[in-house]
Amino acid sequence: MEKVVRRLGPKVKLWCTINEPTVYAKEGYLKGRFPPALKDPEKVGIVLRNLFRAHTAAYQRIKSIDPSAQVGLAAAIVHYDPARPWHPLDVIQACALNRSLNEGHLKYLVDGVFKFSIPDAKKVSYNSGIREAFDFIGLNYYTRFYHKFAFTKDDLVRETAKAPPEKLTDMRWEIYSQGLYRALEMINRYTSKPVYITENGLADDSDTKRAGFIEEHLRVLNKAIADGMNVKGYFYWSLLDNFEWAFGFEKRFGLYKVDFKTQTRTLRAGSLKYPEIILKSRS
Repeated sequence: MEKVVRRLGPKVKLWCTINEPTVYAKEGYLKGRFPPALKDPEKVGIVLRNLFRAHTAAYQRIKSIDPSAQVGLAAAIVHYDPARPWHPLDVIQACALNRSLNEGHLKYLVDGVFKFSIPDAKKVSYNSGIREAFDFIGLNYYTRFYHKFAFTKDDLVRETAKAPPEKLTDMRWEIYSQGLYRALEMINRYTSKPVYITENGLADDSDTKRAGFIEEHLRVLNKAIADGMNVKGYFYWSLLDNFEWAFGFEKRFGLYKVDFKTQTRTLRAGSLKYPEIILKSRS
């Protein structure tokens, strides 16, 4: 890391230490879908604690080399709503997931305090004693999930979607643009430091929903800025079709379609909405 910072420092304005720590912890150690493919609720909080400790160590080291460097962490915020709002166990689980997996980032960054507690998982508490170890927050936002309380550890977190097919992406994620505003509101409750939307997009191989997705989310983002939220940048995910975690090359997020056999790259028609909006905003 030190060599990278010294070599690239003059060219890099923003340093992001860790991308989506909660995704790695939840999918790798709770759901068992990503490497190391464990279903071990005892380790989820420990993994998160270690990732946050690593962020603080990296932040301090980068700042010691270049005090002017802007250093942050990219937090994946997925809203967890109760599948049955009238059922107390669903409500309790949704609140616990939001508190531990979403607001856990923010409380740790601001106060140096990490508390992890979700049903049937090992509780973890940690205090680094170091406050404000960040210059900005990166926000990765895609969707929300509804959660129904499960009584077995093998199905501790049961995610469901409540949306018609036309509002689902190829990942079976709900297109929920208002969730971007909710995520920014959550961050704003903890800090007024700059926020960059480091990821926001959808898997849509048919390219029938991309234009609407971009327009809806940028409209919501515009409202958030007008309401005083300190958003400094927006990055669509992704410029090109990519290797998407355990899904490989199957899910197509790119503004450009990639033929992985020939590497030919073709701009998708739905992607044209993005530069169209940008150009209109400049006029």
